[in-house]
Amino acid sequence: MEEQQDQLKVQQDQEILPKLAVPETAPPEKLAGPAVFEVRNTSIYYSAFRAVTDVSLTVHENEITAFIGPSGCGKTTVLRSLNRMNDLIAGARVEGDIRYRGVPLYGKDVSPIAVRRRIGMVFQKANPFPSRSTTTSPTGRASTASATRASWTRSSSGHSSRPRSGTKSRTG
Repeated sequence: MEEQQDQLKVQQDQEILPKLAVPETAPPEKLAGPAVFEVRNTSIYYSAFRAVTDVSLTVHENEITAFIGPSGCGKTTVLRSLNRMNDLIAGARVEGDIRYRGVPLYGKDVSPIAVRRRIGMVFQKANPFPSRSTTTSPTGRASTASATRASWTRSSSGHSSRPRSGTKSRTG
């Protein structure tokens, strides 16, 4: 009786296991869209200091790409190189080949301003435009940290909340 139960379990496993198997997939190059960024043998320097050494990667369209690593390892430096933000730092230079949809981003005839208009960046910390102060937004509206703090109100439950859009907070 026990032997029959074991045989039944083996038979069930043989029927179920192929259904649970991970199907073989095509190589990633065939699943992904065309290459958006191609970085080859790229090193990034701040004056004599080499911040990033010999990076190569391809970012394909319709893929999610994450840069993961400890603080200070060069993640942001590489990201900034993808839209030529490092050009704004005195002494910064990029060696190697970085292409956006096949076009060399650091080619002599490529405008860094045109690159930045086409390739946007979002950072965790505020990164205001170089021509703007931290108290003027890109729309030209003045704002300060104290005005922002003053716009928060404390509800009767003790939780902080922001006023609804279009409402004015009272300071004083």
